[in-house]
Amino acid sequence: LTGAHNRLSLNAAFQNFKHHKDNQSSLCLLILDLDYFKQINDEFGHDAGDKVLMDTSHLLANIVGDSNVYRIGGEEFCITLFDHSLSQAEHVGERLRDIMANHLFSHHNKRIQLTLSVGICEYREGDNLNELIKLADLELYRAKQNGRNQVRICQTSKVSYDSSQIETL
Repeated sequence: LTGAHNRLSLNAAFQNFKHHKDNQSSLCLLILDLDYFKQINDEFGHDAGDKVLMDTSHLLANIVGDSNVYRIGGEEFCITLFDHSLSQAEHVGERLRDIMANHLFSHHNKRIQLTLSVGICEYREGDNLNELIKLADLELYRAKQNGRNQVRICQTSKVSYDSSQIETL
């Protein structure tokens, strides 16, 4: 529907990263969720929701490139940023958030505006993809709890990592 890659492609990209990485390689995952997306479907219909998802995918790809955009759930996307620091990833996340907040989607002469929340996590040696997604998703959840339309950064280091915290998601 959106032209974005899927979870299977995300897994392949992650495995390729792990196989070819060196000491300078890095990876940040951004998990993005459209705020109040259900209201779009309820108020304007599912065809409008589909159009918003397609347009969102194109907006994201214009910033980070087609090969870095993955749709991993209904209105949830994942962005891969290879060889970006956490602060660079935060800057990209803020840029994406700002572009979405200021974009007007159009459907049958109706204007639709929405925001997105973002959780970001950086790969640490030994992480698997599910851990990264869960940690970024935890930050996304915190962004939603904190009022939405914001970017949250995972500050968890390997030594203070509490797996019980992410397994409850």
